[in-house]
Amino acid sequence: PVTEAEPVPVPAAKRPSAFGGILSSLTRWFMQGNPLAKLGIVLLFLGLSFLLRYTVEHSLFPLELRLAATALFAMVLLAVGWRLRHRQRIYALILQGGATGVLYLTVFGAFRLWQMLPMTLAFALLVVICAASVGLAVLQKALSLAMLASLGGYLAPLLLSTGGGSFVALFSFYLLLSIGI
Repeated sequence: PVTEAEPVPVPAAKRPSAFGGILSSLTRWFMQGNPLAKLGIVLLFLGLSFLLRYTVEHSLFPLELRLAATALFAMVLLAVGWRLRHRQRIYALILQGGATGVLYLTVFGAFRLWQMLPMTLAFALLVVICAASVGLAVLQKALSLAMLASLGGYLAPLLLSTGGGSFVALFSFYLLLSIGI
C-alpha cells in the first residue's frame, strides 16, 4: 500500500515590525545623499533650540529680537541653499529643508509657546511657508523638499489647534492642500 507523506509545515516568513520598517527607511534615507550634511542640519536644530533656551534663561535679548533673528537666520539658510542649487544639489536641498523647518518652528514657538502671534496670522504664515516651500520644490523638481513642505502644511492646523476649531474648516483646508499637491 502507498502511504501519503505528511506535508512538512513551512515556517511563516517573518514580517518586519512597523517600527523596524520605519527604522530601516530612516537609516536608508539618512545614508543616501550626504549624511554629514543631514546630520549637520539636525545638529543645527538642536543648537538653535539650546541657544534660544539659553537666551531665554539669561534674558540676554528681548524675545521679539530672538525670534526675528532666528527667522532671519532661516531666510539666510534658504538663500544660500537657493544659490547652491546648481553646484551642490543635495546639499542645497538639505539647507532649504532645514530652513523651512526652522521657519515652521519659529512661527509655532511664537504662537504656542510665547503667545506673540494671533492664530489667524500664525496660520497664514504657516500657509505661506508651505506654499513657498512647495514652489521651491517644484522649481527644483525636488520630491524630498515637496514632501517636507506638504508635511508642514498638514501639520499647520494641528500645531495651531486650541481644541475649539471647526472640523469643516480643518477638512476644507486639507482638501485644498491635497488639491494643491
